[in-house]
Amino acid sequence: MKQDSIFYDDYDMKLKELLESMRTYPSLSEALDEICNEVQSKQDTISSLKKRIKYCKNLIEKKNLERELNDLYKKRKKVNVLK
Repeated sequence: MKQDSIFYDDYDMKLKELLESMRTYPSLSEALDEICNEVQSKQDTISSLKKRIKYCKNLIEKKNLERELNDLYKKRKKVNVLK
């Protein structure tokens, strides 16, 4: 248990240092946000969600994926109507 505590203390300290360094470089923080958003958008395409639903064995996860897919369809429909 004591080793875990030391590990987490060290981890917290390094995390705080990283956050402080990110504050001094706002462009780095913005770049990381953009990368995270790109990864998220790539993961949440309609076709990828369909594949994930098709091969999903966990019923709860499948239901959540179906909800995400429905939300994407609604967003796409909204964008098409506005055009």
